[in-house]
Amino acid sequence: MNSIQIRKMEPGDIPAVAALEREIFSEPWGVKGFSDALAQDNTIFLTARSPDGGIAGFAGLYAAADECEITNVAVAEEYRCRGIATGLLAVLLEQARGHGVSRFFLEVRVSNQAAVSLYEKFGFRVLKTRKGFYRMPTEDALLMCCVSDSREMRDDNRACP
Repeated sequence: MNSIQIRKMEPGDIPAVAALEREIFSEPWGVKGFSDALAQDNTIFLTARSPDGGIAGFAGLYAAADECEITNVAVAEEYRCRGIATGLLAVLLEQARGHGVSRFFLEVRVSNQAAVSLYEKFGFRVLKTRKGFYRMPTEDALLMCCVSDSREMRDDNRACP
């Protein structure tokens, strides 16, 4: 991961990000979806740049007040198992906390054990299963939640319902 640079996603990154999204997800966002997301004030989208300047991965979230939904975390197949998703998620959570976010939500396919394990390392826990949430193929999603590292949030039993 030491040669990978994580930075804010820029409009010029969108075609490569959308192409990677198409390679990884069965119902991918398009260029317009990423463009619309970057144009909003309540989003954080990051890219992981490879040494050759290509997009090795990306991650993003939408925030509302003190909560957010992590929408995408993706790493190109040739860059997996190098800590890139961990790095992206760490920076994403840190930046969101810096904007006052204290509760994080996401959905993940139940079969994506690598992603579930990654999220659990960051303190996410399963709240419930959403039956038939994903299509192509149809699959359940785990709704996961994580609260900020702040002492007040850890002590608040209502922080993550």
